[in-house]
Amino acid sequence: MNGVRTTPGEPFPEDIRLEKYVSEVLSRLSRWDPAYDLYSGLLRSAKSGIEWQRREKEAMYAEEEDS
Repeated sequence: MNGVRTTPGEPFPEDIRLEKYVSEVLSRLSRWDPAYDLYSGLLRSAKSGIEWQRREKEAMYAEEEDS
């Protein structure tokens, strides 16, 4: 990788891929499976990153409107 991950305000491709993969894994796991907590944490992390980028995009648009 060259260090450039995405367009500002767009979700990181890694977060999108992680969210999709982990969602698929979780759909096959029981809540009591030892790996469930690990994958749940990974899903929360991916969703958090995606949400952070969404808020960043909204902030950029708001800043442009204020200019």
